[in-house]
Amino acid sequence: MKNLTFVILVLLTSITLGSVLVSIPALKLIAQEVVGGLFEVKVIAQNANPHLYQLKISDVEDMAEADLILLSGVEDWCDHVEKLFPSKTLVFNESFLEEPFETDKHLWLDPLYAVAFSYMVYSNLRGLVSDEHKEILKANLSDFVAKTLELTRRIYDALEPVRGKTVVELHPALTHFAMRFGLGQVMALQTGHEEGLIPSKLTHLSRLARQGDVQCIFLDKVIQSEAAESIAEQMNLKIIWIDVTGTEADSYSSYIENLAKALLEGLKNTHH
Repeated sequence: MKNLTFVILVLLTSITLGSVLVSIPALKLIAQEVVGGLFEVKVIAQNANPHLYQLKISDVEDMAEADLILLSGVEDWCDHVEKLFPSKTLVFNESFLEEPFETDKHLWLDPLYAVAFSYMVYSNLRGLVSDEHKEILKANLSDFVAKTLELTRRIYDALEPVRGKTVVELHPALTHFAMRFGLGQVMALQTGHEEGLIPSKLTHLSRLARQGDVQCIFLDKVIQSEAAESIAEQMNLKIIWIDVTGTEADSYSSYIENLAKALLEGLKNTHH
């Protein structure tokens, strides 16, 4: 009887019931934790800047066929997709917060927000599947929640040596991560993409560098900037490349762990 139950469980988890379309790899990491192998998870902008990526006809066709569409909220076309497919589009946006956070929409970098979003994914998919598959989704969700809460505790402890230290990056992305783990001020050198570096921020950065309060700049691997690289060279600051969109990660846990390691490396020797 136990063998039969095992066979049934294997068959249930090996069936692909549909597809989930996500805008960036980081959302795929979260969605896969919930769906397991029940739904195929496809990424729209796999190795591209999601702020600047332009939809293709094939992307819209994939959206029409998908059972659920997950957007990060940073896409220029986010509102248009919500209007086209209102009943099956979820946006990882400020609805998680008591107040809007206009300067940084990268909420998926906060593990506790990722937990909240994973529940929304589960809630939207459970009505599309049988009771047996619903239980599988529920078990996957519970497992992800437990793993992510433990991950958050572990990362918080690991980042204790850099608590309160200043983080310098090209554009606003690390705010929610820094707030969750008790890091210091996050200083972005530009307010948005392709808007140029802010002179007042460069003056402030120069002063921090001379004082030893900043020794590196964190740059996103898919959003490179020759201007920022030049500034780092002029001020003798190390460049640390980070994976903001999750392109290189194979799980949400490894994604957050790698980001924490990069921040620890870059901040551990600074004064403040």
